[in-house]
Amino acid sequence: MIRVTSCDDVCVANPGTTILADGRAIWMSQGPAGMVLSERTLTPSGLQIVRDAIDATGLFEADGSYWPTVKPGKDPPGHGIKSYGFRASRGDAFVIVGAADPESFEDDYWDIPAQMYVLADLGTKLSDPLAWLPADAWADTRRTHEAGAYLLIVTAQRFAGDRPPYPDVDAVHWPFPSSIDAIGVPYTVQGRIVENSRCQPITRRLAAELAAAELAAGYERSLADTYTEFSYSWARGPGSVDVTVRLLLPDQPLTCLDGGAW
Repeated sequence: MIRVTSCDDVCVANPGTTILADGRAIWMSQGPAGMVLSERTLTPSGLQIVRDAIDATGLFEADGSYWPTVKPGKDPPGHGIKSYGFRASRGDAFVIVGAADPESFEDDYWDIPAQMYVLADLGTKLSDPLAWLPADAWADTRRTHEAGAYLLIVTAQRFAGDRPPYPDVDAVHWPFPSSIDAIGVPYTVQGRIVENSRCQPITRRLAAELAAAELAAGYERSLADTYTEFSYSWARGPGSVDVTVRLLLPDQPLTCLDGGAW
């Protein structure tokens, strides 16, 4: 139904918070060992609170982008900013809305549109649904989200000279019929093929087999992490191979198009 991600000074791919039409809420939260994806199910009335908050903004009927403009005659100092990105379902399509966080900008220098305050408020609420929604909005208890699918991304770089001091990629017993550097299909981001990279969606079972093979080679990959990357030496290249596993959320298509982005 809706996903929100936020970016600070340096923006990297992150799953943010997703609330699905069936009431499942999936969001990043602090766990004993660091940030983890939590999952909990909303009651029908709890889900309606979320729907009402989205509709109350009046900003999700069409794509939109809301950013401040510099006031005439002002020269604002440079600094980092925070922003929000929303992806909301509307019928059979999606609406994409982006906005900067007004707290990143000084009123003395910037004209800040009212929509930024509205979207920042919604983004803050969605980012921590436990803090926002009442106890009776939930139908069950919080649990760690277990993904059903992942995106495997392999980037092979050929170069002369010394190879990195990592395990050789061909020494790993990968659970694939082909060599790891030849798996899947070319990987694309924003419609462009990423040079030297290939990609394949994999099930949780296959991801577990991959992690077991890597453990035997000395790498411990956690399937609970949203994004993990290990580097290997590549004698056959010669060069190096990076093997990335990215968790896919339930509403994401099993595709390598557009980077499988959250």
